[in-house]
Amino acid sequence: MTVAAAPDRHARAWWSASGLRSGAALLGWWLLGICTLTGSVMTTDARRVPGLPVEQPELSDLGVVVFLLGLLLLGLLVWRVRAAVPLAVVASLVAALVPLDPLVALVAGLHVVRRQRVAVAVPVAALVTVSTVVVTWRDLQGRNSIESLWRLFAVEGTSAEAAARDQGAAPWWVPVTIGLVVSAVFLGAGALRRVLERSAGEVTHQRAVAADLGDRLAAQDERERIAREVHDVIGHRLSVVSLHAAALEAHAPDGELGRSASLVREAAGRTAEDLRSLVSVLRDGSSDITSQVPGIADVEGLVDDAVAHGMTVVATVSLHDGDHLDVQTSQTSYRVVQEMLTNARRHAPTHGVRLVVRARSADGVLLEAANHVPQGREVHPGAGLTGMRERVELLGGELRLLVEDDVLRVVVHLPWRWQS
Repeated sequence: MTVAAAPDRHARAWWSASGLRSGAALLGWWLLGICTLTGSVMTTDARRVPGLPVEQPELSDLGVVVFLLGLLLLGLLVWRVRAAVPLAVVASLVAALVPLDPLVALVAGLHVVRRQRVAVAVPVAALVTVSTVVVTWRDLQGRNSIESLWRLFAVEGTSAEAAARDQGAAPWWVPVTIGLVVSAVFLGAGALRRVLERSAGEVTHQRAVAADLGDRLAAQDERERIAREVHDVIGHRLSVVSLHAAALEAHAPDGELGRSASLVREAAGRTAEDLRSLVSVLRDGSSDITSQVPGIADVEGLVDDAVAHGMTVVATVSLHDGDHLDVQTSQTSYRVVQEMLTNARRHAPTHGVRLVVRARSADGVLLEAANHVPQGREVHPGAGLTGMRERVELLGGELRLLVEDDVLRVVVHLPWRWQS
């Protein structure tokens, strides 16, 4: 099974719906940031040089430098998701040391709380909160709306006199409260998004689990149905075969017919046992069905069974390190030999078959069967040979089918695989 690497969830094409939403959000933060940055720089200059005319505000050289630094920080919001932690830390420290607004730090802190683990999010959120309180305290050192952005909300009227009117010193708890509230709004929004995204992920996971469970139940029902059909139909027919073979054996106990009937009865009994075992596996839904399949070490027993049923087999079986052969390769080898003997019995029931089975770690597994083909009969790959070829190719092996002088040769080579 090939597992593709999951794409970066932050790497979105700009023309996609999520990319457009992200671009719109970034544009909104930039517009808001330019407004707050301009107000912050102008109020800072007003506090440094009291009495500047409101009608013709001018930025000092220091104000220009601070404004450019603020624009640089706003530009860094492009990486507010991928580099949220360093951006939040740097923006918080700069806003606390330089007369800038804390918007960049707050936006970066929102994404830190939204995406980072708690051990990282808590200290970063604390730093952003402290920086916001410091910036708010510094802003409220101004005594009117010309020197303080927050005092704009307390101005009565729109005249220049109202803007320049002294509003008195702000109590210590005012900047602390404002800073905490603003930080709580941004960081709380990040925490809320975190909870919502996790909830959506849990819902998606639960839906996937429910769908998988439904598929498993449907498959189990189908297995139960198949198991019942197999048990009822094939089991009944095997019992009939066994019953008639036993009756035939009882009427002719000493002759060739009696021995054949005995072999048929024994074969039907073993087949019924195998059927019950496979039906049990099918009903249980067990994946350990391979444990029911014989391996290459059981090939000799397979040959003995064919001989006992009256088939002439000249077999050469040579196994080296067979106990260390991969289970799938071992079981495939057994099934291939079984199909070879079945084909030989079908095409030439009165002729013998020559069988070669060699397994060696250095050479792999070689399986070869040669049997007579009646003159004039064309050999076409049927379901048995097709299934054999599929088994072999699945393990990276090779199957060759040769007809020479009325002799059909099937040669299979499987690469050696060590048991894990």
